[in-house]
Amino acid sequence: MLARMYIDPGGPTLYTLQIIAEYGNLDFPEAKAFFDYFVVF
Repeated sequence: MLARMYIDPGGPTLYTLQIIAEYGNLDFPEAKAFFDYFVVF
């Protein structure tokens, strides 16, 4: 499992992104693209 947590500085909001992969294989380009796509403004 990979996880990233973001706190919105403008309000009391917490975002959690998680990727869970079968057999622990977390090294794939779609996982990186998913994390890179999310931005908190």
